[in-house]
This record gives sequence, structure tokens and C-alpha cells, in this order.
Amino acid sequence: MKVTLKVLVLIIITIVQSCSSAEEELTDNNTIVMYELTVGAGEGGTVDSQGGTIDSGKQISITATPNPEYVFVNWSNGSTNNPLSLTINSNQNITANFEKKKYPLTISIQGEGTVTEEIISTGKTTEYDSGTTVRLTAEPSEGWEFVGWSGAIESTDLEVQLLVSEAKTVSITFQMGNELAYLTEIRRVRSEINDIRRSDEGGASKVYSLDLENDNDLDMILLTNKPYQRDNDRFYIFKNNENKFEKIDTGLDLPVSNKCIIQDLNNDGLLDLFIPNYGLDLPPFPGGEDYYLTQNSNGEFEDVSSNLPHYGVKDLSHSAGFLDLSNDGDIDILVPLIFNDYLLIENTDQGLKEKTNSIIPTLRNFEINEENQTFFVPGSAPFNITEGNTTLYYYYTEPSALNFDNGDFNNDGYSDIIIGGNQSNTNGISDENNNLVFQVDPFGNKLNSSLKILFQNPETGELNYKYPESIVPVNDFNGERLVDTILSDDLNKNGCEDIVVYSVNYSGGNQLEVILNQCNMIFESSQVFYLPPNIVSYWTILELLDIDNDGDLDIVGGESNQYGDQYLYETNHKVFINENGIFSERNGRTEDIQVLPPHIGINWYDPVQN
Repeated sequence: MKVTLKVLVLIIITIVQSCSSAEEELTDNNTIVMYELTVGAGEGGTVDSQGGTIDSGKQISITATPNPEYVFVNWSNGSTNNPLSLTINSNQNITANFEKKKYPLTISIQGEGTVTEEIISTGKTTEYDSGTTVRLTAEPSEGWEFVGWSGAIESTDLEVQLLVSEAKTVSITFQMGNELAYLTEIRRVRSEINDIRRSDEGGASKVYSLDLENDNDLDMILLTNKPYQRDNDRFYIFKNNENKFEKIDTGLDLPVSNKCIIQDLNNDGLLDLFIPNYGLDLPPFPGGEDYYLTQNSNGEFEDVSSNLPHYGVKDLSHSAGFLDLSNDGDIDILVPLIFNDYLLIENTDQGLKEKTNSIIPTLRNFEINEENQTFFVPGSAPFNITEGNTTLYYYYTEPSALNFDNGDFNNDGYSDIIIGGNQSNTNGISDENNNLVFQVDPFGNKLNSSLKILFQNPETGELNYKYPESIVPVNDFNGERLVDTILSDDLNKNGCEDIVVYSVNYSGGNQLEVILNQCNMIFESSQVFYLPPNIVSYWTILELLDIDNDGDLDIVGGESNQYGDQYLYETNHKVFINENGIFSERNGRTEDIQVLPPHIGINWYDPVQN
């Protein structure tokens, strides 16, 4: 059968037209649409599909796999599902996002300080990308010291580097520096002592420094009592162990004293105590018994007052001092008694013995005729001396010795004594009857404002008063005054004993005077510092110390906290800086506490409430 060419062409055209009509129908019914899916992975991981041409409506699953030390974050379409399920209904571009693992780095701080560098901040947790190297730098606060790192890194370097590859905790330790630690402890002890003082309702108290047990740490003792009572005395020890003070209640009933003797009195190498007792300081002034305590190797004290030659005898003594009679190496004791002359206790091989007739001539209880004038014992009638057309009426007043110090004032190698008490001015003091009152010595010489030196006789050990050699003139102080404290040492390094005297004038303020020894038994007033009552009411602290460590002894003076929080007031504490015998005045500073003995430090200027 033959088909013509024309028929064949017609058949082919018909078939093509038929197929074209069928494709259009399938497209309209969405049954065979194809879409492009593009799948990618960001830095740090892979995906298990690269995508491709996918039939419309088909569901596929794509899994993102992070590389080591990375984590999957999300897909570029915002989904965080992994694996990700997709229904293909359009052309899509999907990317898996990864990031490095983040590990917490926790900084724990002990003490006071900070950790800085990069984005570390104290007291918080910061997360770092895995593999990050973090540099940590320790910065101690003022007064603190860096100790070291611990935990994830062990080091004593201020700056360290740490690789963060897992969760890590680092601890850093700061400790108080020695100065801040000591100041903090002094403040604590001050508060503890002030609590004791306040519990005694403002009674008398006195703190002393001494080295117990010879361990080279300065300890303290506290004597305190209730006001106007002498039967509630208490004695505390504050034992120092590497600048930490432990309070110990000794249980001993001891009196408060302004000037104890702290010396090795029994020659066993340990410091002992002699405590003069003025008793109840109210009329009729009954006086009190003195105390003697020896220290044992454990730093404890034993009351051995029964070994005193005047045991059981009540006297009125505001202070006591020591010297070495006859240069035998033993510490001897001198107690000025307000009403009964002096008590000299000699330290002998047989124990403590009273040495009588030791002051030549005696400064009290005598009667002397000179130039037809009679000088009577205290309390006797007045006498008169005519000077020109004026008749002056005089009462005898004994040269008292409330306070004194020892020193070799004539450079003969033997200890002498310098004494002071209630002093008169040059013009005398008028009594209630308008009679002039002067102080005179045993030879009838008016002493007026002066100190007295008792020179030791090297052959007999006696203390000799000589006129005029014994007289040390002091600055007139606008009337009657009380010599409260005398200190002596070589202040200008010329090899001779100089003098510092602190005097109280109850109507005109206080006075500090520096008297220099010219090495020929001539004493000259060098400087006078006036301390008016509105600045300082009454100093209970006065010592010679090298506060600036230059080899010169400076003067340190101030009030204690006995009657209030005196440590809060800068002008109540003074330092007189010594430059080869010339002194300059400044107020106390908190930083002085580092070089002051603790009994001064607890009372020193420190404007911190506690």
C-alpha cells in the first residue's frame, strides 16, 4: 500500500499537535513541575545534600553536621531544626550556619582586686569561642597584694594566658598587704579596748607596749578601772602573734598607773612590772599599795608584791622611774611620794631593799637659818623679806617631784635623776591671802620655774642636790603649772643628755619645751611649742621615737581614747620632727601607725569610725 507524501506529512503534523495539547494540560494541573534547590554550609560544618532539581511538592530532609569544636546554629531561613524538613514548592537557597563552641570562663575573686584585659570583668561569667586565648591580668586594690591564680591555671604571675577549650573556672586570691593588715588589726583592737573602757563607764585606763616571751613582737597590757573606784581594777594582756592580738584576761586586780616601770627587775631576761599606786584620787587621798609582778617564760605574770620592802604600806605615788645605782647592772627603782619624800628601792643580791638617806640633802621636811631668815617646813607660818621699800611675804613650798626621768647629765658615766612637779613662775604665785608663794631649795634659793637634777655620787650611790648646778631653768608659763612628763636623751648628737618637758597650765593651755645640754652643765631652752586647750586638753602620750627613720629621735605626743574617740581628731596628735636638735611640728597621720608602738597606734589619729 502506498501512502503519498502528502498524507504522511499530514499524519506527522496531527501527532505533534496532539502531544502539545497534552503537555499544556499537565502544566495546568501542577503535576510535573520541577524546582531548583541550592544547599550550602557556612564555615564550621557540612550538609548531607547539595540540592538539585526536585519535583514540586516533594519533601526532603537535610542534615547539618558541625566540625569539631563547632556547633550548628540555624538555617538561613531561620529554622533551628536539624535535620531540616523541606517541601519543595519553589526555587530555594538554604545555608547551614555554624559557630565555634562557646565555653564559660568563670572568675572567682577572693579579697579585694580586679581582673582585667579583653572583656573579662570581675564577678561575672564570660563565654569565649573555643580555641580563644584569653589574657588575664590581676590588679590588686590599694593596700592589697596579689597572691596567685588557681583552678584552671596555677600561677603566681600577675598576667597569665588561658586557652579556652572547655568550661573553665579560675580563682584569684588577693590578701591584705602588711601595712593594711596591721592597720586593720590595730583598728579591731582599738575597738575591743574601747569597749572595755566604755564598760567601765569612763574610768581610768592605761595601755603599755612590751615584748612578752622575748619573741620580738610588741604586745600590750591594759590597766583599767571604774571611775572613783579602786576595787574594780582589771588587767588584760593583748598577746601579739605575727601582728594578730589575742585578748587575755589575767584575772589579776591591779591599779591603773600613769607611769609603770617595765624592766627586767629580777635579771632573768624577761620584762617585769612595777606599778605605783596613787589609790583613790579624792580627798582625803588614802593612797594605795604598790605592785610588783614578774613574768614567766609563757608570758604570764605572777604577783610578787610581797617581795617589796614597803609591802602593805599605802602611799600616794603618781609615777615611778628607774636608774642604775653604782653601775652594778641592776635596775633600781625611785618612787616620788607626794606627801612622804622619796622611796628608793635598791636591787641587791638579796632582793629589793629600801635605801634610806639616799638623797643629799633631803628636799623636804627641814628647817634652815640663812641670813637671819628661817625657812620652815610645809604648813608653817610665813616669813617676810624686805626688798627696798616693799615687804614680800613668802611661804615655803617644797620642790615636788611628781615626774622624773634618768640620764647621765654630767657625763660621768653614772645615772642621774631630773625631777619636776608643781612649778611657780618668776614673780611667785599669790595665795588666797595675797601672799606670794615661791618654791625654795634646802639652801633657801628660790627655784621658781625650774627642773632639778640629782647627781649620783659614783662612790656611794647617793643622789646629790647641788646649787646652782642642779637647777635647769625652764620657760615661764604664765603662772603655776604642773610638770607632767620629762624625757631625756641626746637629741642633737653632741654626746650630752638633752631634755623635753611637757607642762600643763590649767588656765592657759599646755607647753612642750626642748632644752639642749651644751655639755658644760649649761642647759638652754631651744624651742617652746604652745598647745592651747582648744587643740589639746591633756596629753597622756609623750615619747621619743625615730618616726621617720633618719637616726634622730622625734617627739610623739597625743591624747588617749580614755575619755572619748580622740583618734578621730587630727590636731590632738602631734609629731615634732627632729633635724639635728631642731624640731618642726606637724599633725599626726594615719600612716604613722605603721611605725608607732601598738599602745600609741591604737590611740593615734585614724579617721575611721569603729
